[in-house]
Amino acid sequence: MGLKGHRKSTRVSHDTLILDDTIFSGGKAVRKKKLIRTDPDRMTYYNFHLTGPTKPLVVLLPDSARRRRGVRLDYTAYEVTYPKKAPTKIQLAGMAAAEAVNWRREWGNLARAMEKELRGKRG
Repeated sequence: MGLKGHRKSTRVSHDTLILDDTIFSGGKAVRKKKLIRTDPDRMTYYNFHLTGPTKPLVVLLPDSARRRRGVRLDYTAYEVTYPKKAPTKIQLAGMAAAEAVNWRREWGNLARAMEKELRGKRG
């Protein structure tokens, strides 16, 4: 996905695993531990950050639609923050816009990495 790092995964049960990620950025190592719970029937997963600088997150993927040339992924994410002071509507809109940019970049990186991997397996 365009990032350098490594991941260790530990399966806890058939639908739950722990991801221990270390990402190297700007000469620093950032470590995050996440509890991931999947629900294939609802096409959802829950991503709870146990350690690291990232906030708790729940991602729902129920609106994916198959297209002629692939799959369109529509998702909804809920992020939990703990501000010292409640943000204004304008501040919330700015925060949401900034997160949308980050998510588009990350999902774009993932799509490119997946395409590259699939091309290698096809050819």
